[in-house]
Amino acid sequence: MVYGILLFGIGLSVRSLHQGALFFITILLLFDDFPFKPQENLQFYSIYTVTFFGQTLTKILSIWLFGMVIYQAIKDRKVIVGNLFSKVFIGLMILSTIVGVASLNYQYKLSFINDFRFFFNYIVGFGLAAYLLIHKSYFKIVFPLMTIIFLSKIIVLIGTSIVLLNGEELYTLKTGTGSYLIIFIVCYLIHLFTEKKYFFYSSAGLVLALSLLVLSASRGRMVITALAIVLYLIAIRKAKYLPLIAVFAGVAILGIAYLNPTFIDYTIWKLSSFIPQKGSAQSAYVRFVEMSNILHKNFTELKSFLVGDGLGSYWNSKYEEYPFELMNTSSYPDDWILRDKFFKPHGIIQFLLLKSGFIGTLMFYGSLIFLMIKNFMQYGKNQILNKESSSFVTIIGIGLIPFYLIAFSAKLQLFGGIMVGISFCYNKIRNVE
Repeated sequence: MVYGILLFGIGLSVRSLHQGALFFITILLLFDDFPFKPQENLQFYSIYTVTFFGQTLTKILSIWLFGMVIYQAIKDRKVIVGNLFSKVFIGLMILSTIVGVASLNYQYKLSFINDFRFFFNYIVGFGLAAYLLIHKSYFKIVFPLMTIIFLSKIIVLIGTSIVLLNGEELYTLKTGTGSYLIIFIVCYLIHLFTEKKYFFYSSAGLVLALSLLVLSASRGRMVITALAIVLYLIAIRKAKYLPLIAVFAGVAILGIAYLNPTFIDYTIWKLSSFIPQKGSAQSAYVRFVEMSNILHKNFTELKSFLVGDGLGSYWNSKYEEYPFELMNTSSYPDDWILRDKFFKPHGIIQFLLLKSGFIGTLMFYGSLIFLMIKNFMQYGKNQILNKESSSFVTIIGIGLIPFYLIAFSAKLQLFGGIMVGISFCYNKIRNVE
């Protein structure tokens, strides 16, 4: 079945490249990259896990579609000029590649390729959205489609938890990395709610979306969702709705507490272990040690400060050691631990500091903040002329700030590019109009 999806996607893109891109986005949303309840002896089938000649179906289809986009662009003699953020992103990719090659990091072949994918996935997502979804305004379908699929999966998750509670004690449920798209979903639902569109459905949707934060407790997801909500309400000058959103969150918590109080206990423990501690908050402390060692590298080596160590680079624990045993844990591969060479940190900020340097990281987030402020200013200026496009570029501009604190998976990296591409489409049609 999963291979059939690949063949169908390729066939559809040959028939209509625009529809093929929309189909690709749909299956990215439908499939998870992690099972909700991992078990050692349970095979998990998904476009993110099933491989063909050693490559995941997601990777094959994304490369195929990107190749088709390049071919079509050459055929049409059309060049997409992206925004400042896209230009900075591509510039950092080129610079990090050059630095990585010059530093002989290509000897760590797998890590070098994996680092490159962070940049490549964004470019693929942006290209698909900016070049293809503008056809027949397909990009306008993405937010409603994303919301329907997202909320439907939460309903399934709630039903699954009810079934599992009959046979075992349950503290939390795992979700795929697509759950971090809650940033955009919640802002979109707030947009519908404050505009009095589909009032009942948007209210119910907000309660349902916020319940995910307790069903599958994650400190990072809670923080970035709260940050996105506050920034968005300030941006659209409707901060008065913040207490009402808090009420929706309270209803969601009460609903999950009625279903299973243990979910609430686990969420409280998660929040209480937010500060890095050697004992009770080891996952947070791992990130603290990463940041300490990478920043030490940045501020003691000029090259690392200016341009980073490039693709395929690593850090070690000489400056700040890990105070607990890492072997046979999910923190890092055992081979990295034995060699004291760590290639992939647990966060985008650490990743950029290591690969692109302190200055490169400032440029990355500076251009992202510039995009947010630009969209923020355009909201008030163009709201009367084109209210819809102004609202959506604001949702995306606000959402991208917290989103690029956690975009650690291929799925999230693709959607980072897709979101910027959709913003590009809205700005383009607004300028035309």
